[in-house]
Amino acid sequence: KSVTCTMYATLDCVMDKLGLKETSFIPTNKAGGEEKAKYYQMGKYDFRTSNMFLIPLVSMVSLNLACLIGGVTRVIITQSWGTSLAQVILSSYVVLMSFPVIEGMLLRKDDGRVPLSTTIVSSVVALVVLSSGYLVFLH
Repeated sequence: KSVTCTMYATLDCVMDKLGLKETSFIPTNKAGGEEKAKYYQMGKYDFRTSNMFLIPLVSMVSLNLACLIGGVTRVIITQSWGTSLAQVILSSYVVLMSFPVIEGMLLRKDDGRVPLSTTIVSSVVALVVLSSGYLVFLH
């Protein structure tokens, strides 16, 4: 969530400073209906929101998961536990904290899950970022 919030807050601030947008604050009702209460009672997140908020979040989680898998694979192949152990632990922690999003992407089958189209678009975005990074560091 913090990645999405920070990105949109920065964009809002830049647009405000450039005079492209007037700041407006409209309080909204955060109380949900019975269905939202049901997810809250079960301890599950409800991912039925705009793709504008979901795609950056799911892309970052997909990117972190791919980096963890790639890092663990590299450590196992090169046997370099001493130099990469802290990175693997940090990546594992980030993926563990992102488990509700991973669960919403891959495991849940109810209405509150991350839509398949969002998961696919976010995976493509993560793949483009990984490929770009690979090309930059290759050359």
